[in-house]
Amino acid sequence: MLRFLLVLMVFMVSLYALSDIKTLNRADSLIKSKIKSKNFRAYNDYKNIYLRSVMNGDRKLRIRSLKGIVRSGNKLHIDIIRYKKELIKIQPKKTKKLKKA
Repeated sequence: MLRFLLVLMVFMVSLYALSDIKTLNRADSLIKSKIKSKNFRAYNDYKNIYLRSVMNGDRKLRIRSLKGIVRSGNKLHIDIIRYKKELIKIQPKKTKKLKKA
């Protein structure tokens, strides 16, 4: 019985993650549109995914959703300064490799 519940729980978690990816893919396609209502729908999807990623502690999903919020917010002329600052703060730092002569 315990194994069944464990398998069921793993299955439900994987379905939940799959829905986040589908939502992100839908938002990515909506943001490419020139129709303003579709852009707002993409912005809303990104914000919903962002909230879920914060609650679940998923850093990778959080970064991807923040990038979408910034991109769609710029397109819609929405104040997204707070999200830009957070994105800069949590994004991994790129290190430059020094070439030896």
